[in-house]
Amino acid sequence: MTGGKVGAYASDQTRVSSDESQVTVGYDDLDDTLQKGGLGVVVEQQDGAASLASTYDATALEKLIVEGIKAGQTSIDVSELGLTRDDINNGAVRSIINSHPEFISLSGGYTYWTSGSSITKIAFTYLTNAKEEQQELDAALQEVKSKIDTSGMSDEEIVLAYHEYLTSTVAYAYEDYFNGTIAANHGYDMYGALVKHSCVCQGYAETMFYLLREAGLSCAIASSENINHAWNIVKIRGNWYHIDATWDDPVWDMPGRSYHDYFLVSFDTMNKNTLINHTKDRTDMVVSAQWGDTYTTAVDTTYESGKFWNGIEKAIFYKDGYWYSISEGSSKTSFNINKYQYSTNINKVLYSGTAKWTTPSGGYYPGVYSSIYLRGDNLYFTTPDSLNKIDITSTNVTPTELINIRTQYNSSTGNNLYAFGEQYGKLVYFITDSPNIKKTKDSSNSSKYNKEYAEYTFEMCISHKWDAGVVTKEPTYTSTGTKKYTCTNCGETKIETIAKLVCTSHVWDSGKVVTAPTYKTEGIKKYTCKNCGTTKTETIAKLVCTKHAWDAGVVTKQPTYKTEGTKKYTCKNCGTTKTETIAKLVCTTMHGIMERLLRKLHIQLQESGNIRARHVAQQSRSQLQG
Repeated sequence: MTGGKVGAYASDQTRVSSDESQVTVGYDDLDDTLQKGGLGVVVEQQDGAASLASTYDATALEKLIVEGIKAGQTSIDVSELGLTRDDINNGAVRSIINSHPEFISLSGGYTYWTSGSSITKIAFTYLTNAKEEQQELDAALQEVKSKIDTSGMSDEEIVLAYHEYLTSTVAYAYEDYFNGTIAANHGYDMYGALVKHSCVCQGYAETMFYLLREAGLSCAIASSENINHAWNIVKIRGNWYHIDATWDDPVWDMPGRSYHDYFLVSFDTMNKNTLINHTKDRTDMVVSAQWGDTYTTAVDTTYESGKFWNGIEKAIFYKDGYWYSISEGSSKTSFNINKYQYSTNINKVLYSGTAKWTTPSGGYYPGVYSSIYLRGDNLYFTTPDSLNKIDITSTNVTPTELINIRTQYNSSTGNNLYAFGEQYGKLVYFITDSPNIKKTKDSSNSSKYNKEYAEYTFEMCISHKWDAGVVTKEPTYTSTGTKKYTCTNCGETKIETIAKLVCTSHVWDSGKVVTAPTYKTEGIKKYTCKNCGTTKTETIAKLVCTKHAWDAGVVTKQPTYKTEGTKKYTCKNCGTTKTETIAKLVCTTMHGIMERLLRKLHIQLQESGNIRARHVAQQSRSQLQG
């Protein structure tokens, strides 16, 4: 494979008119994109002429292409983006394709139309079964999400979870590699990795890139022509690290085995490890696709020692905040099954055992060749002789033997259960005389490879296919319902909650008075929706007093013989007040009687007009008062 870009040269173009302002049709084959088996390297080409700095709207172009391919559009209008033929030649479109490995349905390259130097339209063609395969990939991605709950994980745990998923469920497409059938079997893309469970490095790298991008981590796909290989880079806590899930997954495929030599390592460590088994290094590395921050050289070695995955050569599983692994015990013939919490750095050994992996000649292979597999609360593990399980929730862990190869298959000493795990969507185990699992080319059929081991399927549904479900409890406006789903493969069931019904139009009852109104204060009335139980309150107006009930009153100013007084009355119902006048006091003594008579006389004389008589009356009053 080459990583250079193949431009749209004159031979790839059809000119509709000799006038440069008229339409020209060009074609870009996309052969060096990751999904087509290339290394995704975009090499700028200017066809022998200097080009002006690009000014097209790259964000808008990506949006249009992504939405267009998702919708299966065959023609995309880009006439308003300022895209030119130089931009096409310099990888404007292929860079987008490389950065979206979920696009597995394109057939060949794409055609573009120009008017002058501007690109006006881009047209894609699709595989005949593109829709079905895209749906299968989407379903597989949903399965990954259902199996890997990253909530509560640190960034490095998220990367580890995806690394383990790929190395434990994907087999390197070795036979396709030898037979030249990689492309035909989707070995270069995410469909191969997640649907067929078989791919080469591009499939691993693209899938890891997609999952890390969806998790919100800055990441990239890196590639090297020296070793004809692609892998990943990720940024954690401000530093970049390399991950090579392909080279951490052994070939031939050995189910259950997962190395961690290329997990979160610096460039120098990765390159040193590369040269152990390869004559060339990765110093020609380039970034093929990138999301988030821009890559800078990976130099940090934080995760290369002192971490629970360091030195582990088997798949590690995660459940409810804990990581489960198998490691070497106190000797070369013992093992520990571990339960580890990353946030607290606390490890608990759930079970310890011994395992001597004998050879046909009577010797033995030192080390841990047992595998584990976690399903629900059951952790399955192998020894040379047997397949067993333990309950990880039990306080007293005691293994249950499920298969004994000595009795079930009459396997002789020296033949051991060396592999156990997922392969091509099934749970399998291998019995052979060596931990170095391999296949050899058939002497009579060069495209066929024969297994040098006995393979058996362990009947367990590892990928449920749920039916449409049956409602076991109808939801209401006030309570949730339940729905039971049954796996069409194995009959296992699961229960999911159905959300409460949403009341979009309340039906209120007649209401209940919570606080009665008075003549002085408002009241409150509560109404309840007959459907959902939602309540609302309304104000009740104060009572209107239509007939006052006055109290006995309170004298607010006492009357005197000379001045009137006042008395205030309050309504017993509403508190309204009124004030009434109290007559002056009446003097009942002789002096008072004379005073009243003279006053009356004075008034009469005034009215009669007799001046002399008035004067006499006035003098009499004065003398009387004196």
